[in-house]
Amino acid sequence: MALPRTESDGDRTVRRAESFWRSSGRAGEKPLRFRHPLNRRGDLGDRWAAQGQGVRSFGRRPHRHRAVVGSDRRPSASAAGIQLGKAPTETAPEGEPIRVPMGPPPEVVFSAPTQDETDVALTTSVRIQFSRDIDQATLKGQIRVQYLDAQTVERGEPATPSAQFTAQYNAANRVLELKFAKPLERFRTVNVDLLDGILGTDKQPLKPFTLTFALGGS
Repeated sequence: MALPRTESDGDRTVRRAESFWRSSGRAGEKPLRFRHPLNRRGDLGDRWAAQGQGVRSFGRRPHRHRAVVGSDRRPSASAAGIQLGKAPTETAPEGEPIRVPMGPPPEVVFSAPTQDETDVALTTSVRIQFSRDIDQATLKGQIRVQYLDAQTVERGEPATPSAQFTAQYNAANRVLELKFAKPLERFRTVNVDLLDGILGTDKQPLKPFTLTFALGGS
């Protein structure tokens, strides 16, 4: 003989739920009916009671602002607590400096008189043209004109005479011109030295250069 089943917490939960829906239902609505008979609802009611998903109060509707057991209601963010951030600004990448490769150093490309020319007039001037622009300020003190010392010894002269000159640089043609204060000495060999202190406008040094020519008798 089977013993009568005692009412469990789950049964009471289901009964109260049915009573609540009957008392609070609207006119014309059908009362809530559970799909399983009462003797099979015990497990369902037990699960409701254990999970906290049963109805807390019966005969009245819960207010909206009151928390319901088992609900996942999270606090909303307060407008006062929201701070506007600054929009991200794009930072332009720093450009690397453009490096222009340096050209070749300046050098002499033409002269008059020409190299090793002979029988040059005593009233001659000297013109020297460069391959690149020259920094005119670096010409001062870097030009030397002299007669060959060996000829002075051959002639038995006590000292080698000097050759006084003035220099002028024409930047448009890149030409250096030397003009002598008086006619040069007869049958002498002249050396015109451009020393290594002369620089181009890009600060590259001029290749050292010596122009040699021989004077005639007139």
